[in-house]
Amino acid sequence: MKQRSVSVSLLPALILMAVAMGSGRSGEQPKPPLKTESFDKAPGWEGHNNRIMPERPPIVTQDFGYSKTNFAGPAVGEMGGRITRAAEPAYYADKIGPVTLDDKLSASGTFAITKSSPGGGIFFGFFRAEQPVGGGRPVSSLGLNLDCERDGGRLAVRLITGTNRGCGTFITPFIPGKFRPTPIRNDGTRYQWALDYDPEGAGGRGQFKFTFRGDSPKPGKYSKADIPESHREEARRRFPDATTFAVDLPQGYRKQNTKFDHFGLMNMTKPGGWMTIHFADLHYLGRGQGFAQDPKWDASGNRATYQAKVVAGAHDFGFSSTNHAGGNAGEIGGIFWRSGKYAYFADKVGPLSLEDRLEARGKVVLKSGAPATEA
Repeated sequence: MKQRSVSVSLLPALILMAVAMGSGRSGEQPKPPLKTESFDKAPGWEGHNNRIMPERPPIVTQDFGYSKTNFAGPAVGEMGGRITRAAEPAYYADKIGPVTLDDKLSASGTFAITKSSPGGGIFFGFFRAEQPVGGGRPVSSLGLNLDCERDGGRLAVRLITGTNRGCGTFITPFIPGKFRPTPIRNDGTRYQWALDYDPEGAGGRGQFKFTFRGDSPKPGKYSKADIPESHREEARRRFPDATTFAVDLPQGYRKQNTKFDHFGLMNMTKPGGWMTIHFADLHYLGRGQGFAQDPKWDASGNRATYQAKVVAGAHDFGFSSTNHAGGNAGEIGGIFWRSGKYAYFADKVGPLSLEDRLEARGKVVLKSGAPATEA
C-alpha cells in the first residue's frame, strides 16, 4: 500500500456534536443538546497512537547542485548529485519569470542515473519554489517525475496546478497493481528529453508534448523488466514503442493560479529513498545553460545532512496552539499517514447509534496532500 501523509487543521469553536438523544419514536422531538469546543486550551480529548516518536529516525542526505563531472553529457560540468526524497523541500534551480500557463514554455536536456535505492523520487522542470512540507509532488509544477527502485527508474511527465490538480502521462509503462517496471537504467545510460507547452493547444485548453529517447533501447524495449505474459497485451496497447507523448489539459486548468518561478531540480517531498542523477545540455525558455562554470543557481537545502523529523507512518496530530484553519490560536490537527498504526484523537460521546440523530459542524483546512489527478 502506498504511504500518504496529510496535514489537516480544524478550526476553533468547532461544534463537535449535536445529538437528539430520544429513541427515535414518532412524536418525540427532544431538544438536541449541543457540545462545543473552542480549543483555546488543550481539550483533554482521548488520544491513541496520534503522537508517534520514531525509534530510529532516518538520516537524510541532500548533496546535489553544480558538479564538475560529466555523467549526463560529454563535456565536464553539469548539475545533480545525490537527492533524497524527504518531507522537507530541497532544490537547485535557476530563477525565472515568473511564467504561467498562459505562456509558451519549452525545455530540453539530458540526464543519467548512476545509483538508486528503493523509493527514491525527484522532480525536474518548471516549479514554484515555495512548497509545503510533506506535500509529495510539487504544487505549481510542470516537468519530469522520476521514481526509482534498486535496479532502475520509472518516468512520468506531469502538470500540477496551483490548486493541486494534476494531469500527465507515464513515459515508461505503469499499470496500477499489475505492472510497474523500471526500464530507466541506473548504470549511467544517457537519456535525451524535450518538453513543449502551448497554451493554445487542445482548442485553447493548453497542451504539452514530451519526447524521449536513450542511448539504450527505447522505452518500449524492457531489457531489464520483461512484461509478464498475463499483462503483455494490455501493456503493449497502452504503451506502444513510442517516443513522443501529448497531454491535453482538462477544461479550466489554465485558470488555476499556476505560476512557475524556478527551473531545475527538486526532491519529492514524501519520505523515501534516494538516487544519484545528473542533468546537462539544458535549454529552456529560449536560453541555453552550459555548466563549464558554476552558474550560481538558487539553492535551498541541497547540501545538508540531518535527522528526519517527518517519518512515514509516524502520525503527529492532536491539539495545537496554531491557527492554520483561521480564527484565534488553538485547533486540532497535524500530520496523518494512511500507513502505520491505527490512531485517533477524539472526544468521548454517547454511546450512540444510527437510531440517534447525529450532527457535527466546523471548519477544516488541508495544508498539504497528494494532488487530485483527472488525466
